[in-house]
Amino acid sequence: MLYGTGSIDGVAKRAPRVGSLDTEPLTLPGVELLRVTFEIARRDVETFFPPALQATLPPLVTWSVYRCKQGPLGPFCLAETQLNCRSGARTRTYLLGGVIDSEKAGVALSERWGFDPRIGEVRIHQGFDRVDATVVVERRRILEISMRDPVPLGPTAIHFAPSMHPSNTSKGLRLLQVDTTFQVHRSERGRASVDCFSADEWNEPRVRPTKSVAATFSTADLTLEKLRFMGRPEVNAFEGTEPVC
Repeated sequence: MLYGTGSIDGVAKRAPRVGSLDTEPLTLPGVELLRVTFEIARRDVETFFPPALQATLPPLVTWSVYRCKQGPLGPFCLAETQLNCRSGARTRTYLLGGVIDSEKAGVALSERWGFDPRIGEVRIHQGFDRVDATVVVERRRILEISMRDPVPLGPTAIHFAPSMHPSNTSKGLRLLQVDTTFQVHRSERGRASVDCFSADEWNEPRVRPTKSVAATFSTADLTLEKLRFMGRPEVNAFEGTEPVC
């Protein structure tokens, strides 16, 4: 296993301040989600992660773009770049960075679950034979991904792994385990493509996509669950995982 050897100082620099760890669940209805996964170049990949996490083999990057049309945070679109990984024996993703088009939603997601997205333009366009997503920050296009030639999937065909979010908490610097429940109403799978990815805009300039893996587009009721576990980033998950309360 490739245990992380990345700098803890680097993790700390981009970790938002999270308020109370005793947050309540939040349900967002009818969310549309495009996910595109690519293999990335393996060189030095263990340095992309803190010691608490392990790189997958092959190493993978996943881009997720959400469109929420209604709900308690109002309408918003959110884009994330995540690295696939393991925390101990469990499959996880590691949040590198995000962009959102609603300040209200961004603040709530950061203070409660450590998302910490920047403000920008995030768009999803659904056509007959493809779904496209673009992200623009300060007039710079930093991400453009697509799913092409979709075919239907069953509602339970997609696995959604919990995400690990660097956060400054009342107990110090931690990786919050963000568990999300998806009640999927519709999903499709297709060919993945990435036409633009500015890695340095997502907090890890060394990420280099090499080979497409999968793309999916789903509509689901999404629930961000109550925080249950977090980990100390400087030690492996078997030693550093602790309950939130």
